[in-house]
Amino acid sequence: MITGTDPIFSVASSLAWKASFPSTQLVHWCFDLYPDALFAEGLFQKHSVTGRSLNALTHFILNKQDLLANLGPCMAKRLVTHAPETDQMELTPWALVEPESIPRPDPKIRSELFGNAQFGLLYSGSFGRAHSFEDILALARKLRHESMGFCFAVRGNRVDQLKAALVPEDTNIRFAGFASESELETRLAAADIHVASLNPEWTGCVVPSKFFGSLAIGRPVLFAGLTEASLSNWVTKHEIGWTLSPNTSESVAQTLIAFARNPTAQTAMKERCFQTYKSHFSKSSNLDRLDVRLRKMLPNSTN
Repeated sequence: MITGTDPIFSVASSLAWKASFPSTQLVHWCFDLYPDALFAEGLFQKHSVTGRSLNALTHFILNKQDLLANLGPCMAKRLVTHAPETDQMELTPWALVEPESIPRPDPKIRSELFGNAQFGLLYSGSFGRAHSFEDILALARKLRHESMGFCFAVRGNRVDQLKAALVPEDTNIRFAGFASESELETRLAAADIHVASLNPEWTGCVVPSKFFGSLAIGRPVLFAGLTEASLSNWVTKHEIGWTLSPNTSESVAQTLIAFARNPTAQTAMKERCFQTYKSHFSKSSNLDRLDVRLRKMLPNSTN
């Protein structure tokens, strides 16, 4: 029996099933880690009565599972604190759109997103409490005179805060509406670089799924967050982007300026991103790993 985390704590239903069918193997695919995400959002304090009760409940449920599927190294570490003896495997999200080749940008869509900018950075997707914008805006301001445009095609409960943080001089920052599924590939392909972010306290609780959509169309990722985060780890390991922080803002700005002026480097980066996605993060690669792992859990398995 495989359970996810939508709705919250739906994994508890697996225990009722196990009680009725004791031979059932339980697998929990942890899309978002609770109660850790509730603590990160500030809804409950970890050491409050409610927080301790939620942690105890989570420990109990996860220790009854036979396998936990995490979204990356940081979530794996958090899961160990809840269920140190339960087996784990990495099972990342995959992109909604998986083209067979690297798509070329549509000039019309590109112009709608970035105006006359020669180089475009796109933040596309949800923008809520788990996400940040301060370092991204600081970078955009450093690149204001380099014909490098930033576009936020986002929705969520922090969009108003983002818009309120802009000043009249932010002429290279634009906004766009959300794209429908049928328009998504064209929208994502219009950018040269995709941007993702994660607030430090959310590290290991969630993984921004936009990361995988970016790689699937062969675009590198600029990640604003901790260097310890899974996205930063993957970006560095596979050489498919950059990690942005207050300490790296100036060096990243200079790196992006050089990258924008080097078409050969851009082509090589696109191919590396595309192949990395195919090998490590695609739907087929994830399901193949899951299939192998689940078969090993079957009674009398010889695999």
